[in-house]
Amino acid sequence: MTFHGVLGRKENGLFLSSYTTDRGVVKYIAATQFKPTFARRVFPCFDEPDMKARFKFSIVRPNDYISLFNTEKMAEHKMSQNETMDVYDTSRVMSTHSLAFVFCNYASTSRISKSGVMVSVYSPPEKLPDVQFSILTVTKTLNFFENYFGFFYNHTKLDVVVVPTVDDNMMAYWGIMFFDARHLYYAENNNTKEDKTIVVEKIALGLAYQWFGNLVTTKWWDELWLNEGLAIFLQQEIIKQFYPELSSATDLMLGSMENAIKAYSLEGTQPITQAKQDDDVSNVKNVFTTFSLTKGFSIINMLETTLGLNNILKALMKLFQEYQFKSYTQNELWEIFTQEGCFVTKCLVAQGDMSDNHFDVKGVVESWILQAGLPVVTITKNGRNLICKQERYLVTSNVGLGDYKLNTSKLRLLATCF
Repeated sequence: MTFHGVLGRKENGLFLSSYTTDRGVVKYIAATQFKPTFARRVFPCFDEPDMKARFKFSIVRPNDYISLFNTEKMAEHKMSQNETMDVYDTSRVMSTHSLAFVFCNYASTSRISKSGVMVSVYSPPEKLPDVQFSILTVTKTLNFFENYFGFFYNHTKLDVVVVPTVDDNMMAYWGIMFFDARHLYYAENNNTKEDKTIVVEKIALGLAYQWFGNLVTTKWWDELWLNEGLAIFLQQEIIKQFYPELSSATDLMLGSMENAIKAYSLEGTQPITQAKQDDDVSNVKNVFTTFSLTKGFSIINMLETTLGLNNILKALMKLFQEYQFKSYTQNELWEIFTQEGCFVTKCLVAQGDMSDNHFDVKGVVESWILQAGLPVVTITKNGRNLICKQERYLVTSNVGLGDYKLNTSKLRLLATCF
């Protein structure tokens, strides 16, 4: 089958980007952005997260450029005086949104992780001094996550590439990640603490996606919040471990919660989990909102506070063992949480939340993810009694008390969410 397309500037599918060197010369880069459903713009495919395949690519490039792909390059073949074909190893089973490649005329610097993974950062040659902090952070984060999960990264290499004007500031594909220059360059004498925080956060988030989103994948985009919430949670673990002087999880919560509460106070707000409708991908991008991801992180943080970090990690290791190279649903993860020894260790829970000494994770979480908005709890004193009532927090009052169905037996969890 032969097919072709137009290389445009819009950052989806295969797109064109550019940068200006220190000498004022404009250089061009071609890179991919397939998430959520843009692989179909480059080649015919079943472009859904649950439909996985192995991919084998050969890429023809100009001789003065290099190409990079998810896997290692196995061979080069000269096609003409000006062009070379790079032949890449067959990928592991993965979703189309994890596929990526790039053409650039960059230089690179490399380090080897404790498990033998070749970590490389690619940038314009004159910017290599500015990526030394980044490559150190990528390597440290990779080492930490492999030990943290007890589950090795499933590639022999990890490429980190500067792609100017990347829309999301970071794109984390399996074995290769794209960063906007602003979120990869850091020099101690030229940048601020805030700049350093952003670089660390972006790198930690990208590494977390190697496990959540690439190794294991949610079956449909309606459960995207789960990958994102877990990735942000793990991002904060990296900051606490290696850079405690930077912004903490508390700062992240407080910094984003005010805007999230404002957004969720509107009646048209959607739940963070939305029903899949007849395989329709036209509304997929509606779930990619900062506010839903913030709420997702809040829920994961609430579970960690309730269950304890060791129980969270035990469940995640079980998830990797059972679903590596596969897709899972949030209900399957909740079942793992409930059955794999997730006993409540940090707070008392009403008897109705327990089953065979296990915490009913699904029962607690669903009232948060299947309803829009956030609850507000009002406590009034009546003599020696405290009277609690709850309702959905709204700017307008068209939705009354009782329309919001958060289980009152689980109110004690509210304090751990904010």
